Amino acid sequence: MALSTPASATTERTKPRKARRIRRALFVLGAVVLVGTVAIEVLLRTIVGMGDPPLYDTSPTWEYAVRPGVYKRFGNTLSVNRWHMRSPDIEQRKTDPRELRILVMGDSVVNGGSPTDDRELATALIEASLTKELARPVRVLNISAGSWGPTNVLEYLKAYGTFDADIGILVLNSIDYGDEPTYAPLGAEMPTQRPWLAIQEGLANYVPRAIQKLTGGAPTQDTDTNPPAERGGRTLASIGAIVTRLRTDSIRVVGVQHLRREMEIKKSPLIGHAKIGAQLGALNVPVFQTDSWFRAHDADAPSVWRDDVHPSAAGQRGLAVVLSEAVKAALALPVPDRVLQAPPPAPAPAKP
Repeated sequence: MALSTPASATTERTKPRKARRIRRALFVLGAVVLVGTVAIEVLLRTIVGMGDPPLYDTSPTWEYAVRPGVYKRFGNTLSVNRWHMRSPDIEQRKTDPRELRILVMGDSVVNGGSPTDDRELATALIEASLTKELARPVRVLNISAGSWGPTNVLEYLKAYGTFDADIGILVLNSIDYGDEPTYAPLGAEMPTQRPWLAIQEGLANYVPRAIQKLTGGAPTQDTDTNPPAERGGRTLASIGAIVTRLRTDSIRVVGVQHLRREMEIKKSPLIGHAKIGAQLGALNVPVFQTDSWFRAHDADAPSVWRDDVHPSAAGQRGLAVVLSEAVKAALALPVPDRVLQAPPPAPAPAKP
C-alpha cells in the first residue's frame, strides 16, 4: 500500500517554487523596465533631441539670456557666442574698417529658438546676402532672447555696449508694449542646469504642457494685450532710451514691426502696434512692417508660420527680406554725430 504524503509537506515544497516564480517575474519585469527606460532615453536624445537644452544665465539687469555654447536640439544647431548673441563669436571692436556691423535686437521672433537652425535664421541669411551684394564684410549680430522686451534690450546694451555697430534694427511686436522684466525665478522651459536624463527633461517640461493642452487647461499666450498705460509708457521710454543710446554711438536706427497671424493679421492690430509705431515715428525712426510679406505667403507650403507669432524656417526667409530692406534704408540715413564722452570700461564676456 502506497504511503500518502502529508499535506503540510506538499505545502512546504510549493512555497519555494512560488517564491522562485515571483523572483523570476520581478527580474523579468525589472529587465523590461530597464531596457525600456534606456531605449526611451536613447530615442529622446538621438531622435527627438532632448537632454541638451539651451541653458540660461540670469542677471539683475537684463534678466536672462541663453548661456554661451553650442547646443544640438531637435536636429538643429544653436550657437550662442560669449556675448549671449545667437551669432558666431565677435570682438567688441572692428579690426577691419570696411566691415559693416548690424545689430538686430528683439525677442524669440529674431532668436528663432530651438526649432530654428543657425543657418535658417534671418540674421544669418542677410549676413551672407549683404556681404555678396555690398561687396564688403558684413556682420549681423543677433541680440535676442525669448520673451525679451525693450527694457531687456536696453539693459543688455548698457551692460555690453553697441559693438562698434553701424546700423541698429529694433524688431518689435505689439506685446512688447507693456512687457517689462519680472526678475522672477525661471521656469522649467528656461533651465539653468543640464538635466541628468532626457526623460527627466521631458517629464519636467513637456509632459505638463501636453497634459494642459489635452485637458484644455493650457494658458492663453500673451493674454495681456492691453496693459495699463503706465506700464506701457515705461516700455515706450525704454524704446526711446535704446534709440538715444544707439545714436549716441553714431549708429543709424530703423525699426521693424511684426504682427501676429491669428491675433492681428486675421483680425486687427493690437493697441501696442499703434503705440510702438507712434513712438518710433516721434523719434524719426523709419519703420518697416512684416505683415505684407506674411500675408502674401500665408498659404505657402511649407507654412511660413510655426505658430501664431513665430516664423518657421520659411518665414525666417521672409523676415530676412524685410530686414534687408531696413538695412538698405538705414545706409541712406545720415550718420548721427558721435557724442564725445569717455568710453565705458569693457565688461567681461560671459564664460562659456
